[in-house]
Amino acid sequence: MNNTNNVEVLKREVEKAWRCKAAFVESVPVKEELYGYRLFDGEVSVFALEGCKEAERCYAWGYFEGGSDKYIRIATASEGAPFDSPQAAVHSRVVEDLNPTQLSTNDRR
Repeated sequence: MNNTNNVEVLKREVEKAWRCKAAFVESVPVKEELYGYRLFDGEVSVFALEGCKEAERCYAWGYFEGGSDKYIRIATASEGAPFDSPQAAVHSRVVEDLNPTQLSTNDRR
């Protein structure tokens, strides 16, 4: 999935999840590692939320799950405590979803 399509897919998902209009602001490269294991290495899109009472910005990214070749998971997190950056949003979601049995030596740095 190329970056332009990715942003459009994420924008639609953000608007659906937050029930408001979203405007793309930027993409930020994020790497997340834990104990030497690579958990995430990709782009996080930042969106401004228009008319949303709960948040002014949202971070969104999609990723492949469990060795699948299908782009099947899209995560969103609103800006604000505890998510003060795209990196913090990814860290929180990845650690929350972490299953220790998924870590393999292939994921090591």
